[in-house]
Amino acid sequence: MRNKTLTFFLALFVSFLTTSKAYATPQISEQITIDGKDYSLLTCPLVYCEEAFDSLLLDKYNVSEWECTALWRNYRGFWSIENDKLYLDSIQVGFEGPIIKAQEEDIFKNYLDNGKIWAKWMNDEIKVGSERLLIDYRGTYEHEDFYKLENGIVKSHRRVENKLLLTSNLAEKNKEAINKWNEFGNTLRDKFPTLKGKFLVRIKYTGCQQNGLPTKVEVELVKYDEGINTDKESLKSLREAISQYSLENIMSNIYEINGKIVSFPMTYPIMLTKEEQ
Repeated sequence: MRNKTLTFFLALFVSFLTTSKAYATPQISEQITIDGKDYSLLTCPLVYCEEAFDSLLLDKYNVSEWECTALWRNYRGFWSIENDKLYLDSIQVGFEGPIIKAQEEDIFKNYLDNGKIWAKWMNDEIKVGSERLLIDYRGTYEHEDFYKLENGIVKSHRRVENKLLLTSNLAEKNKEAINKWNEFGNTLRDKFPTLKGKFLVRIKYTGCQQNGLPTKVEVELVKYDEGINTDKESLKSLREAISQYSLENIMSNIYEINGKIVSFPMTYPIMLTKEEQ
């Protein structure tokens, strides 16, 4: 019975971890070179230009269909900052298309500056990530540098430090943690015999200490299958039991992002029906 339960859990686990993150497939970032080092540029400067350079390039090279779900915009720009100016060095059109030197494209001719394409249209802030990628589907890095640009010139620079405080073994699909969660589900079946069926448990930490340890948690139960028997008092007690478990066992990664302690909701299945042998 345990093997069947674990198989069911793992199948749902992979499905709901994927679908619970609204961002779906993480996108391939732009690239920027600063002081001779390459970094991930988490902003797409081309979309800020009124001349729709991105669409013009895709039309010119006849790229009309998405070739990769990790590159919905269908191009990748390679940039640099030199002498406090933002330059577009080259651009790859399509997921595996050619890499074109920006200065050789006529559409950029009005932005030539000493043989390079100066992004004078950029009047906003760009975000540059470095070191370890902490949260892939949110594009959050350990170090994030923000450059404020006016007419393509860097006017200010600030750095944000982020870090992972606590790791959830369950979110990382650790087998031991999954077995422990299943065993916890077994105790709930015995404790709440009036509750039958499969549930989805959405867990969100709403309060944490400075070291990341959670102090408050919000638990939402969603029925997974139809026609299950429930009663309000048992559901209330079930939420309290899961809340206590979630405070004692970290159910989602907890981060310090821009000086604030944060975690993101995670959804897990739980079975309250004994399977037949």
